[in-house]
Amino acid sequence: LKWEGQGVGGGDGLVRINGDTGRLIVRSQLDLDASSSDTGPEYSWTVSGPKQSDFNPDGGVSASFPAGWGAPEFVIDLAAAGGISSLVAGSRYTVSLSVSAGDVQGVSSLVLMANQPPSGGKCDVGPKKGQALLDEFLLKCGEWSSEMLPLRYQYGFTLERSNGAGDGAFSWTAPKYDAAHALRLMTGKYKTYARVIDSLGSATESSPMPIVVTEMEVAASNDSAIPSGDDTEGMALALEEMDNLGNVQQLLSASDSVMDSLEDDDDDDDDESNDGNNGNNGN
Repeated sequence: LKWEGQGVGGGDGLVRINGDTGRLIVRSQLDLDASSSDTGPEYSWTVSGPKQSDFNPDGGVSASFPAGWGAPEFVIDLAAAGGISSLVAGSRYTVSLSVSAGDVQGVSSLVLMANQPPSGGKCDVGPKKGQALLDEFLLKCGEWSSEMLPLRYQYGFTLERSNGAGDGAFSWTAPKYDAAHALRLMTGKYKTYARVIDSLGSATESSPMPIVVTEMEVAASNDSAIPSGDDTEGMALALEEMDNLGNVQQLLSASDSVMDSLEDDDDDDDDESNDGNNGNNGN
């Protein structure tokens, strides 16, 4: 038997399948001499393993098994609702094929392992509170293990709405190999998350990690309403991060905040200039 598919890999004599996404295709490579038969070969597939009742050949073609049980190839659509629920993570399944042509018969089988997603680790974020745009919130993951390495990580957040309408839309980074990621955000209360993904695409998502982002404070030693130096660089990084995440709403909000600060700064300069002119006129 020959196997292929998205979210499928080998190792330790097993075919490992990701029970979250993708499609597994198993094809017959049996060479039978059908010359003694007036009819073509007949194929019969069976699956044995945990929750075996979910793999019912009598059910015919279904969304989970679109090729049916009597074709030259056997397909498990892992993205279908039944495909996911029929696989017990960490369990083994035996896929067997019996082919007959007249009085000639052949049998073959392979063992599948429903891939176990990454486990045993933890993720955290710090600090739990900081200033908008200026402070970095560092999400870190560690101690995760998986049989399918290397691991990749995704980091995301959603804004908690104060009107009771539920959380806002999620923003996620692209998967990457770094086990840490820094976020700079606008004012609000957020839930941050991390996903740990193995080489087959099986993922484990962290529980929500809340943070509070307060309004940006201006240092007393700074006469301008606009941060300068390292703070300005931090704001630029924050805007770049929002752009990379495709978070248009946050990006526009941050841009408006900077523009408002610029306008306030200009107004302060105008007031100082007018005060100076009035003083000169008084002399």
